[in-house]
Amino acid sequence: MKRPLKIFLCILLFIILSMGSGFYYVFRGLNDPLEPGLDPNSSSTDEFIKGGRQNILLLGMDAGTIGAKEEHNRHRSDTIIVVS
Repeated sequence: MKRPLKIFLCILLFIILSMGSGFYYVFRGLNDPLEPGLDPNSSSTDEFIKGGRQNILLLGMDAGTIGAKEEHNRHRSDTIIVVS
């Protein structure tokens, strides 16, 4: 075989093997759950209360007045609130 054809076939084989291993990794991971199933006998509020302090992050955004002209439409600041 000529040298350019060998190089092309090696690159093609590398791409096919890389894509095949990537697909295998992704599809194998789809069957594995990230977390075990929930216990139907336990209450989620019990675990919430046991942990003590809980922090909740509230995010808000204000895009200004809907329908206002651009020169009169002043954007207000975003809101970030941590509730403890």
